[in-house]
Amino acid sequence: MNVSPYRKRLDALFGRHQVLIAVHRGIACGDIIENTADGLRAAWVCGGDIAETDVVRSTDGVYYCLHDGMEPRLIGECGNLETLNSSEIDRLEYFNMSRTPAGPVERLDGVLAALRGGGLLNIDRSWRYWSSGLLERLASLEMSDQLILKCPAADADALDALERCGHPFLFMPIVGTAEEWRAVRRRRLNFVGAELLFSDGASELLTPEFQAEFHDAGLFLWANAICLGRKQYNLSAFRDDRGAILDSADDHWGWMIEHGFRVIQTDFPALLHSYLSNRYPGSRAGLCPARVQEPRWRRPERAASFCPVTA
Repeated sequence: MNVSPYRKRLDALFGRHQVLIAVHRGIACGDIIENTADGLRAAWVCGGDIAETDVVRSTDGVYYCLHDGMEPRLIGECGNLETLNSSEIDRLEYFNMSRTPAGPVERLDGVLAALRGGGLLNIDRSWRYWSSGLLERLASLEMSDQLILKCPAADADALDALERCGHPFLFMPIVGTAEEWRAVRRRRLNFVGAELLFSDGASELLTPEFQAEFHDAGLFLWANAICLGRKQYNLSAFRDDRGAILDSADDHWGWMIEHGFRVIQTDFPALLHSYLSNRYPGSRAGLCPARVQEPRWRRPERAASFCPVTA
């Protein structure tokens, strides 16, 4: 399955920047709210290459951009959006950082229309709806060169729905073990990379032997530097934004690059942008390719497609 028409933007970004910045839920600061068109647009303005957004569906089938479960922090005690109909959701309003009203919860259709032709978008938490029409809806938008879909590598129902759809979406499984990758790679899907989750630095996912297949096939590896609370979450062996900012960027963001990651998801895109600019002069300005020297990192050759033969 040939993905080349859809990954031109992605390949061009890697050619210019070498390591890409993915912005968690877009920018959330001041009067700009996460998971809104303005927040996602601001993510690109602040140096991000990929803006991540979440999807939730109302009881009557309308899709919104919001990470459900975050309602008390962003809106108030309205309940989970999945339990509300669109008329109820459309009456809700976000609070900004000063707890003053900052606009409505935005429908997915409106957000995507506003961002058409812009940067890359990673669509998160949408796999819950893949078997009930969302994939076909996304395919009809003719934005497939901007959209990167993902789902857990162990979610067979979502993967089945994506295969049945047949549209060549750019796809990135969320992988927690080498066994999960070995299983999902047999799927006939347009893989462009994988998001790796690992709790310690001794994980097999970090070894050059495991990562060689990705580099050789032109697939990126995505690491989460986001810190959601170290007592509850450990997405990347505690190498994260908090440590990068308060301790040492080299020991956190730099560590990820040294261990093979070409996409770093962050809540601090401007600071990561500055760090990468200093580490690889010229790479963030788009003037010339960066010179990458880490022994574990190899710039992969562009692969026209990656479609393993099914077992």
